[in-house]
Amino acid sequence: MTGTGTVIRVLPRIGAGWTTPAGRISALLLEALEEPQLGPLWICRPALRAWGRIGARARAEQARPGYPAGPCPRLCLLPVDPDDLVALGAAAAALGAGLLPGADPRIAAVSARAAAGCGTDPVTPVRELARMHGTLDLDHGPDAELLYVLAGVAVDDEAVRAARDRIAVRVTTMWAAGADRPAPHRVGPPAAA
Repeated sequence: MTGTGTVIRVLPRIGAGWTTPAGRISALLLEALEEPQLGPLWICRPALRAWGRIGARARAEQARPGYPAGPCPRLCLLPVDPDDLVALGAAAAALGAGLLPGADPRIAAVSARAAAGCGTDPVTPVRELARMHGTLDLDHGPDAELLYVLAGVAVDDEAVRAARDRIAVRVTTMWAAGADRPAPHRVGPPAAA
């Protein structure tokens, strides 16, 4: 945990590919707040604020080139407020439950409307939110702190490489869960420039 109360979390560096999942998540949360009788969807209000903060940091990281000289050119390291992670998780759970048989049809309708606006199926925006939350919820502990401090620093140290590889395996596995295609980075040493 940083001195500001935030924790360091990791996303794969997908650059321009960030726009699609981020847009689907935003559309889903905004659509939930359009529901006249929010009921269980009231939790999307804090989730939308949380996503605004997390998404802005992640978008800035995705837009910036990787640190080719640093220990993690294919990963985005970002400080995140733990309360924001809780809010995203609660929204993902409520919206996901809305897709189950026998669920409140208003929740399923929210997913369907958001999906229609994104040109996809109703499951995809909910899956994107759950995948984003799951990936951001991984606590990498001292490994992430080490890489965050060393970002942009040319370090060829066995302990740093091991930390990067541990994180990359976990992030790749979680990001690829439910994805249409594998994660966009590989585990191992950075490619030669």
